[in-house]
Amino acid sequence: MRKMTKLWVLSIACLSLSAFAIGCSKEEEGPSGTGGTGGTGGSAGHAGTGGSGGTAGSGGTGGTAGSGGTGGTAGSGGTGGTGGTAGTGGTGGQEEKLVDISGAAMVNPLAAAVLGPAGVPSLEGLEVRLTDAAKALAGAPDALIASTITDSEGKFSFVDADFTEVTLGVVITVLGDDFAMSTLGLCDPSSTDPSLACGDRVDVKAFAVPMSFINILQARLGDNSLLSGGFVLGQTVGANLSPLPETVIRAPGNTVIYLAPDLTASSQTSTTEVGAFVVKPNGLATLVPEKADFVFTPPHQSVGRTADVVFQAFFVGAEINPAD
Repeated sequence: MRKMTKLWVLSIACLSLSAFAIGCSKEEEGPSGTGGTGGTGGSAGHAGTGGSGGTAGSGGTGGTAGSGGTGGTAGSGGTGGTGGTAGTGGTGGQEEKLVDISGAAMVNPLAAAVLGPAGVPSLEGLEVRLTDAAKALAGAPDALIASTITDSEGKFSFVDADFTEVTLGVVITVLGDDFAMSTLGLCDPSSTDPSLACGDRVDVKAFAVPMSFINILQARLGDNSLLSGGFVLGQTVGANLSPLPETVIRAPGNTVIYLAPDLTASSQTSTTEVGAFVVKPNGLATLVPEKADFVFTPPHQSVGRTADVVFQAFFVGAEINPAD
């Protein structure tokens, strides 16, 4: 600021001094007569008085005009400051998802048909669990979402079950003194089918598998390690849970055993009249049902294998163009 003021004062001083015929730079006088004022030519000299008979003197030569002062150099403008870097926006939190689930425990349809009403154990006092499928596969200690106990009618309910971190889906597990631990897929967040949505439900069927049925199945298949090694018990059914025969189950890299009505291994390459099958997956497997002119819900099912656990898989088929 002091430098700019100095330049400004100097400029004003030069302009003021020029009014008094003084330039801001020094010049020499003319050879004859008086030096001109800055920028203005000098006046001619007076003629001298001649002597007697003499010649009149010549007029004086005009003075050379003085040069104007040189203007001062303009000051350079200051450099602008650099703008600050914008802050990064915060990450949004994950929205909490709490759901209400209610339903009833039921005996697996195939087991109920084999055992008959007299052979079915009581459904009271069974433990029902909701488990995060992805966390369970990863062996995470917080895979269990919630658990409850069935009432005298086998009914259960969950209030505000936390599905916030569910990614692969939720499985429902049933276990009790006279039942094998069994699981069934409850919902799949990647599915567009409303019946598989991970939201509130009031109609859940939690199928339970009695140990008495497991003992019969192992004996008929000649495999006493079936349960200890873990296996999938599947069934293709119609809308009313009636068996749907002649359905092929695709399970790449795995063997599918189609069950005959007496629970022995069938020689057929598709489901028999009971619609049932058994798979002992090699790790995580995907089951895909196929039947001409039918669509299934779900269209496929990811299944695993855990020691002492029966993984149940149900495929509900619907005819595409049913006959009138």
